[in-house]
Amino acid sequence: MNKLNTLISSVIGILVLSFFALIVFVSILGENHRIDDLATGFFNDLKDGNYNKLCPVLNLPDTGTDECMDRLFLLELSMLSRFSLLEKNNYTLVITRDHFWLPFLTSDRVEVGIAMTEKKKNMFEEWMARFENDDRIEGFMSVERRGGQWVIEKIRFDESTLASTIKEMEKTVDVNRYILKSEKGYTLQPNDIDFKALTPSEKRLFEYSLRKISGTNSQQKN
Repeated sequence: MNKLNTLISSVIGILVLSFFALIVFVSILGENHRIDDLATGFFNDLKDGNYNKLCPVLNLPDTGTDECMDRLFLLELSMLSRFSLLEKNNYTLVITRDHFWLPFLTSDRVEVGIAMTEKKKNMFEEWMARFENDDRIEGFMSVERRGGQWVIEKIRFDESTLASTIKEMEKTVDVNRYILKSEKGYTLQPNDIDFKALTPSEKRLFEYSLRKISGTNSQQKN
């Protein structure tokens, strides 16, 4: 009888320990997924033109509102160009981390790599894209855990392949082509616009300029 009680107690103990281990694993897995969610949220805001949320995280010294918005616009344009998605309305992010975060065992700073691919139809295709696409910008984003929360510490504009694309984009796309900042707002530039003849990057610039005039892209709080 004592042996049976001991066996039952051991089984119950193992089950309890397994249950708590599962809870801890799921919690840690959730924290790692929050890193992915942070990166996804950044690109969702970038795509939607929510620059008022993104400008503060860039840590750019002495950067005015328009300069920050223009830089974010060129960043998105360069990323889309880098992955041949300028003519696409949507895309799927392929997110990688330089390590799996474990509390007390690994660094609280994680480097996030980014790739973009055509929009996938379902979660399985999105998951498979991680293995199909090895052409990514490594260390595009650095995130840190502060006060129990993940925050973006840095966006690496100077990453070699991205920096060269941004530099080339700055040469070919004049952000002041359609509007120019003035004391009272913006001044429309004299341009004959044949929308059908515009390149994909020029169309995006035109749409971006319209959003600036309408105040959709604004860093100022209501």
